[in-house]
Amino acid sequence: MALRTGLLGSAVWGAAVAMTLAACSGSGDNARTARVEASGDGTLRIGLILDNTGPQAFLNAAQLAAAKLAVQQINAAGGHKGRPVELLPETTGADTAAQARKLADAKADVVIGPTDSSRAPAAIDVLSKAGITLISPANTAPELSSYKSGGYYFRTAAADIAQAPVLVKLAKDAGAKSLAVVYEDSSYGQAVSAAVSASARAGGLGPRHRLRLQGGRGTEVRGRRP
Repeated sequence: MALRTGLLGSAVWGAAVAMTLAACSGSGDNARTARVEASGDGTLRIGLILDNTGPQAFLNAAQLAAAKLAVQQINAAGGHKGRPVELLPETTGADTAAQARKLADAKADVVIGPTDSSRAPAAIDVLSKAGITLISPANTAPELSSYKSGGYYFRTAAADIAQAPVLVKLAKDAGAKSLAVVYEDSSYGQAVSAAVSASARAGGLGPRHRLRLQGGRGTEVRGRRP
């Protein structure tokens, strides 16, 4: 919880920095290079997408608290360009596109979120068309690295697959000569399993076996290489 809260605060600080730099950037596919002039009334308005529902809903309170604290600290330090930063009223729900549209209508300059990688495309599509920067502190899906946003989407967490070479190195440093990969049967598990398997082969560790978990039961996958 402390890590997630810290990332939310970092994202709010990053939002202020991103808007400061916006005056010297233009839009391309996923990068902005041409100079543009800042516009608006001079007040930085930050929106927050809280998309945790069901069993994960308890995370929303910590995320909101982190955002409020970060804005409070920014304003205590003088605000953004001499004006207080505003945190727009938050909404919670699984309809990320609707949340994004509501924040765009409220004239958000930058939006923090969403938490769930699977809901990021809906927010990106809405906000990038509106020219609004989106920064997620929790999105880790590898495919988001190449998702077209016109340069308006950022994330502060590394992609899931970044852990693969680290895990293999830990195994090698511990003296392992081969390894088996146990993974969850989901897009997350499949992507990480494939990355770990590739890193293991590159490092001379195999893998010898891969075990896919389905409904709490394991299915061994032999001879399958991602």
